[in-house]
Amino acid sequence: MDASSNPLSLDPKNEAMTFQLPRLGLGCMALSGIYGSIDRSVAWNILAEAWKRGVTHFDTADLYGAGENERLLSQFLASHRGEATVATKFGYVVGANGAIQKICGRPEYVRACCEASLTRLRVDVIDLYYLHRVDPTTPIEETVGAMAELVRAGKVRHIGLSAVGPDIIRRAHATHPIAAVQNEYSMLCRAIEAEILPLLRRLGIRCVAYSPLSRGLLAGHSDPSRLEANDYRRKMTNFEPLNFARTQPLRSLLIRIAKNLGRTPAEVALAWLLSRGDAVTAIPGATSVAQMTFNARSLSLHLPEGDLQLLDTVSKSA
Repeated sequence: MDASSNPLSLDPKNEAMTFQLPRLGLGCMALSGIYGSIDRSVAWNILAEAWKRGVTHFDTADLYGAGENERLLSQFLASHRGEATVATKFGYVVGANGAIQKICGRPEYVRACCEASLTRLRVDVIDLYYLHRVDPTTPIEETVGAMAELVRAGKVRHIGLSAVGPDIIRRAHATHPIAAVQNEYSMLCRAIEAEILPLLRRLGIRCVAYSPLSRGLLAGHSDPSRLEANDYRRKMTNFEPLNFARTQPLRSLLIRIAKNLGRTPAEVALAWLLSRGDAVTAIPGATSVAQMTFNARSLSLHLPEGDLQLLDTVSKSA
């Protein structure tokens, strides 16, 4: 990718990191069957629809499909070098049977994972490289120090963290500038608003919201009884019958507001999230072209103030 056309950059006029990411990207995890089986042609068509709709930031990980997600993305983006930005993640150690064995943030593992991702993505440099989860046995300074070496070596442009708290963010950022922190953020998961989001704003770190639709709960199409047997959401607490029932008032409100606006619940939920500030990027996933279309349409939806306030109130009690 040509650095001159890359939107992931530093603002030299600002002492803090000003990380330029689009408001909406595509979380690619669902393209590897985590939410039930998905045909490769469907996954390809979702990527094509994202591109058609102007989505140019793609978020993957070496964990997704045991590397196949990165390979799929590489093949799709082969004709769009210099126009797209790619984020990938490392940190999980996976056994031969595909099961996660542990989390590792040792410097030698950081370097090995980066080389493997570069090969699968077929690029010389990774735009944004995340630590997927923090290794509790390795000081974050050591892990981030190794990631910083990758930046100095020209193998990575920017580094980020995923699923982290304030203390880790501060320590990591003191070691090397952190460009983005990727935490779960949606109307059903607002914990980062208390301390993490204000901290990111103070430090000039981009907030990347994963699961902005709460894995489909806020999109109106995730009745737990209809999930495939191999759908990972069957193991998640939000999809247990009692917890699912507790989200009914919010889901009903989303459906009502969406109907009044001629939109979908997913568009409304994403528009609410994007209203939280320009420093927030959402990376919803998709398992169909229609879902990708609706996700992208959220960028053009500006919710009335009354709807925003109502959603804010109801979501706090969900």
